[in-house]
Amino acid sequence: MNEAENELATSRDYRFPRALVYEAWTTPEWLARWWGPKGFTNTFDVCDITPGGEWRFTMHGPDGKTYPNVSAFVEVVPQERIVIDHLSGHQFRVTATFESIADGGHAGHVQPAL
Repeated sequence: MNEAENELATSRDYRFPRALVYEAWTTPEWLARWWGPKGFTNTFDVCDITPGGEWRFTMHGPDGKTYPNVSAFVEVVPQERIVIDHLSGHQFRVTATFESIADGGHAGHVQPAL
């Protein structure tokens, strides 16, 4: 927990350079492969990773259920930060940050609870 009592914050160190970690977030084909819970797959209809860009996709659960999502990219600062507003269902903001570390890259992910 960070400043807000109900804020979810995660981070991970990678043995890849920051630029490659950032690219995994900004290349739609790569993002579709890892976004979401384990066992889920994604179909991206629109993924415009630019400030103000739209992101429409469907998450497919392992049980066959589908979860349509609509989001907007609020801020995109290459290799530093991506801010996404999730607009469908529960509305929230996700902020991803990227840093260089001695042996690779570090990514942080913050999502305030409603």
